Amino acid sequence: MFKTMTGIQMSPVPYKGSLPGLNDVVAGHIPVMFVDLGPALGLIQSGKVRPIGISTASRLPTPTQVRGGAASAGAAMSSCVAPSRPRMG
Repeated sequence: MFKTMTGIQMSPVPYKGSLPGLNDVVAGHIPVMFVDLGPALGLIQSGKVRPIGISTASRLPTPTQVRGGAASAGAAMSSCVAPSRPRMG
């Protein structure tokens, strides 16, 4: 749906779960990943990945609430993350 709405060319890369995919994002093997916020939150907080966007039916909580874990309460959120330092070349 994101690809259709934005016109961005992307190819799906299948993983057996969020964590192997997130490891590849951190390592710079894949440039971006759509993932539930829960598995990505620790990596976002540590600065290993940076959030690009988040989808939720309601307004995004403040950063303090996200750090405190309140973001996981209520509606499920999906985030788009990328490596904190993109690989050059």
